[in-house]
Amino acid sequence: MLNIDVICYFLKKYRYTFSVDHYDPLIAVDKIRHFDDTESLTRALMIYECGLPSDIAAHRQKLPEISEANIVLITVPAAHEKVLSRQNFLPHNTIFSPNVSNTESFSDNERFSCPVITVASDEPAKLCNKLHEIFERLGRWEQQMEIFNLAGKNYQELLDLCDSILDEPVSFADKNFTYIAYSREMSEKRGYIHKYVNHGRLSIEIAAQLMSTPGFELLEKETEVFEFEDDYHFIAKNIHHEGRFEARLLMIFADEPLTDAYHKYILKRLGDCITEKYEREGTFYLEEEATHRIHLLMQTSLDGQPVSDTLWSQALKEKSWLIQDSYTLMIFKPTYRLEKNLHSGYLCPQIENMWPYTAAAPWHEKTIVLINQKHIDKNFEQSLTYFVRDNLLTAGISRCFYDFSKIRYAYIQAEAAAAIGTEKEPHLWHYFFDDYAVTYLKQQCMQQMPAECICHPALIQLQAYDKKNQTCYYESLKLFIETQYNMSAAADLAYVHRTTFIKRMEKIEKMTGIDLKDWNTRMYLMLSYSLINET
Repeated sequence: MLNIDVICYFLKKYRYTFSVDHYDPLIAVDKIRHFDDTESLTRALMIYECGLPSDIAAHRQKLPEISEANIVLITVPAAHEKVLSRQNFLPHNTIFSPNVSNTESFSDNERFSCPVITVASDEPAKLCNKLHEIFERLGRWEQQMEIFNLAGKNYQELLDLCDSILDEPVSFADKNFTYIAYSREMSEKRGYIHKYVNHGRLSIEIAAQLMSTPGFELLEKETEVFEFEDDYHFIAKNIHHEGRFEARLLMIFADEPLTDAYHKYILKRLGDCITEKYEREGTFYLEEEATHRIHLLMQTSLDGQPVSDTLWSQALKEKSWLIQDSYTLMIFKPTYRLEKNLHSGYLCPQIENMWPYTAAAPWHEKTIVLINQKHIDKNFEQSLTYFVRDNLLTAGISRCFYDFSKIRYAYIQAEAAAAIGTEKEPHLWHYFFDDYAVTYLKQQCMQQMPAECICHPALIQLQAYDKKNQTCYYESLKLFIETQYNMSAAADLAYVHRTTFIKRMEKIEKMTGIDLKDWNTRMYLMLSYSLINET
């Protein structure tokens, strides 16, 4: 079934001058008929050859018969081409009633309720042959799609069928930006493979840009062919199953109305064919890839289920790793998006391709990465900075561990590093737990009680005494601790004589009863000062 967009696209491609009245892309036809054909005109493109202006009266008698068709195409001599338009190749939606002469109107299009295409041609038979060729070519394509849908063929074969009817490549990718198929030959010629494809997936730079574009994820709800534009302009058709977005057909926007209308028609037909096949088979792949055992064990362990060292050793051998190697765990979190969706299905294979010493897996709407420290390269931290920046992510990284029964604690460390680091140093992109371990320790101390309820009572006593007597004993003790119990250094910072500072410390010890020679007391005081400073 061809609509007016397809017919007009090929008329333009064959360099005919034409105009359109009563444009309606919803009307489609599947055969060609001439005005004197005795067969039914239903669902037909009716071709009517108009002779010279002197024959207009005779032609008018045929109009009721012609108007029974779905789409009418009227040819006029090329000598009257100038009456069709003020310029060559009107856009397909131009409303214009061509006049064969200045005084008489042939088409009289108000008598038609269907679309009317008026074409200038001195060789109507040649035009008719070209139109028949279009119908046959697209008809063969439709039949091939029906055969494809019934046979156990893959989607690359389906897109290969489009090479005969498209001048531009089309791609088909799942919801994780993995290419299911694409027009390989045409894409290669235009340099699209180098630009858009990376290890069988959409290149990471473009995927990162799309995922961070406000409103991009809302496009997954589109049910018709649609356009979207960021730095790139595309036309697309979503594939849904049971209301869920599963994949997308994509073409570069041509910025030419007839071409884009034709491409939208093709994407619509492709989308219908793919949806029918997917609903029957439930997969885009003839053979689904097995889940990597390391990924499964990572997810199982983080869910709190015990995994034996034997299972870990067997799984790690898949990457030629040893259980005795040192490991860290990294998590990725989004920095900002309308919807907090990491697209882990896309990111995980990209991570493993970029860093072969990693195993990446989705877990509870997060992306978790196991890093083998024995095989890590010296450029990891720099490449990590670029990766999280380009994908609008932050990363938290645990300290090294050697016991996989502790992997859950490594996850908690990575989470804490990301949370604390983002708050304390938002200008950074990745955070190591060891840099924030003390802060984490203090946060844990104050989860159930405020600082003043758990810090050393001597500090509360000194604060109260200073407030009442306008002294500075609280700060003096702090300086003494910060200078590692050096009386001279502390006195200098307090701008007092050393003897004065010694007497001040004697007064503090006598008043509070603290023993600064006791290690536990010194540790308690240092932690207490730090806790109070946090509040």
